[in-house]
Amino acid sequence: MTVDGKKIGATAMLADQNALRRRKEQLEETARKKEEGQKQAVHILTTAMERGTSMEEARTAANDLLAALSEEIVSDCMSRARDRISDILEQNQKKADEIAEKKRKKEEQKQRREEREAIRKRKLVLKRVLVPVTQAGDGALDEMPCDPIDEGSPDEAYLVGVQKYVMTTEVTTPTKIRSLLNLKA
Repeated sequence: MTVDGKKIGATAMLADQNALRRRKEQLEETARKKEEGQKQAVHILTTAMERGTSMEEARTAANDLLAALSEEIVSDCMSRARDRISDILEQNQKKADEIAEKKRKKEEQKQRREEREAIRKRKLVLKRVLVPVTQAGDGALDEMPCDPIDEGSPDEAYLVGVQKYVMTTEVTTPTKIRSLLNLKA
């Protein structure tokens, strides 16, 4: 989980850096638009004065222009900020989903690997135990050497079951015993 947390943290840091860069660009653009608006307002005032329009009318027109520009700039910045935030959240969610999916797949692979290994170990134990039976004949199960098996383990239960089957049915051919080894525990 810590590795995933670090990956998500690095993604969030990168997103924060990108957001700060975009915010700086937005502020610069806002300042540029405001400056352009002020220039237009000054231009309106000077042209109004040249034409003989009253100063009050020119001021009203310039203030209306600046208010409209400010409102447009603010709404534009807010909508871009909302869009960017939703994009960042969506990207972070996708990354988190990808990481969770990779982790889930790794866990499934690990579980399958462990199951295959357990089956392989069972088969090895049974081969060590049952191969002498095919070679020795009657009474071999009582005297055969084998590695100790943990008491109460599935290996022990399976081995006991196979031993009982071999003893009760008097299986002596290697092919029949090998067919027992292909059974899953």
